[in-house]
Parts: sequence; C-alpha cells; structure tokens
Amino acid sequence: MNKVVAVTGGSGFIGGKIIKELLKSGYKVISLQRTKKNIGNTEIRHFDLSDPDSITKKILSDIDVVIHAAALVHNPKANKNAHRTLNFDATKHLFKTCEEAEVNKFIFISTVGVYGLSSSKKKISIRTKTCPVSAYEIAKLDSEKILLRSNSSTAISIIRLPLVYGENAPGNYGLLEKVAKTRLPLPFLNTRNKRSIVSVELVAKVIKNAVNKREKYLGLHLLAEKKPYSTKEMVEKIRTRNKFSSMLFPVPLLLMKVALSSIGKRQIYEQLYGDLEFVSTI
Repeated sequence: MNKVVAVTGGSGFIGGKIIKELLKSGYKVISLQRTKKNIGNTEIRHFDLSDPDSITKKILSDIDVVIHAAALVHNPKANKNAHRTLNFDATKHLFKTCEEAEVNKFIFISTVGVYGLSSSKKKISIRTKTCPVSAYEIAKLDSEKILLRSNSSTAISIIRLPLVYGENAPGNYGLLEKVAKTRLPLPFLNTRNKRSIVSVELVAKVIKNAVNKREKYLGLHLLAEKKPYSTKEMVEKIRTRNKFSSMLFPVPLLLMKVALSSIGKRQIYEQLYGDLEFVSTI
C-alpha cells in the first residue's frame, strides 16, 4: 500500500480504531490531532478544530486521503456556536484546504441523527427527509450539504453512522452500558423498538475499504449491521456478556412517555423506546 492517509480525531473512539485498521493493512497513516499522544506507528501533525491556522495546505501536501472523524460531540455544555465553529466551519475549511493541496479523497464521518430522534416505525433510506434536532446534528447535515454541492476534483464519501458500540464506547451506548452494569432492575421488558447499530470494528473496516475503492463509496451512504436491536436486547446482551441476569420489568410505554416528557426528557424517551432503523447502503 503506497497511499498516505490522514485521520482527524485519531485519539478518539472511532478515529483510533480506524488508524489501527489502516496500519494493519499497511497504509502510511498521519494522525492530525491536538495532543501529542502517539497512536501506533503514526506520524503526528498538529491539527485543532478550533484553530483554522492549524489547517494548512502544508500539513496536507503529501496526503492522498483525508478521513475526517474529529468532531465536538457528547458534550452537553457545548453551545450552538461551538458546534457551528467546530463541526461545520472547521469541516468546510478542512475540505477547502484538501482541495488546495490536491488531496484525492475526503471521507466524512456523519450521523443518522440528521433524521431526528426516531423514525416512527418506518425504515430510513437515503431519500428520507432529514430533520436534525441538536446543534451537533444540524452542523453535520450542513457540512454534508457543502461537500455534496462542491464541484471538486477531490472525491467525496460521506458515511452516516448510527449508535456505535464497542469497548470503551462513549456517548449513548457508553451510558447504556454503564446503566446495564449496575444490575438494577430496568424498565425495558416490553420494549420492542428497532434501532440500527454498528460495531466500531465494522466502521473501521468499511472506512479502510472506502480509502481504496473509489466508485463504490462515492457520495452519501448509510452504514449499519443487518439486524436492528431493541433497547431490551441491547441491555440483555450487555448483561449476558458480564454474566448478569437480565432483571427487566415491564412499564406501559405511554406512562414512560408522559413521565419523561413532563420533566423535559422527551429526547431520552425517543432514544430508549423509539425506532431508528435503516438499511445499510454499503
């Protein structure tokens, strides 16, 4: 493998796994990151989402493919301006710099959150109308639009991810895993929702394939495992892996909806009990 691949967010959960997969396949990998933490046999070049001056043509001059996995996410204290700056403006500037440096391909990690919190029993497709809720999701969708509308010689791949699970996963799956490991009885016995998920290992393998296979991965794609899971199944899977009993009990869904909505937590209800299912395009 002669291609040189740069990865942003290499010190993160998904970016770190992507780097390991690329190194395993013989690629030369450049980690674009703020910290000096070394990740395997990679060269580190300084890159900071909040500092446009760190995103220069010089640091990309010898790069064939850029994988943009860095983002401001899982930070409840971040305001709209922060998401706009770090998740939209930085992406826009990074892609423009890739064009100037004549990078061959730009792979952008996005989210199925652009469709909203749940899908109302309907499977999502690429054609499904987007309705992002959070500032993070809005910034991701706007970044996608900028990329897809560009008339660029740099090839573009955008991959929308659902809930990503794996060892030490952050975010919603990490929270669910922490709750499941408490051994407390949980109100999911009668939960029959369907939510698409994907392992971080599969994400890394697909991104690696996208580096080398130009046509198949061009444009906008959805990535998920074939089988969707209910919250009940996810909790049972976590507890079985840790040799716990399931300890689940039934609660009327309407009661949970009213209770969580009354304290301003409707979003949690949708994430735990709503559907968000789609068919992978790759």
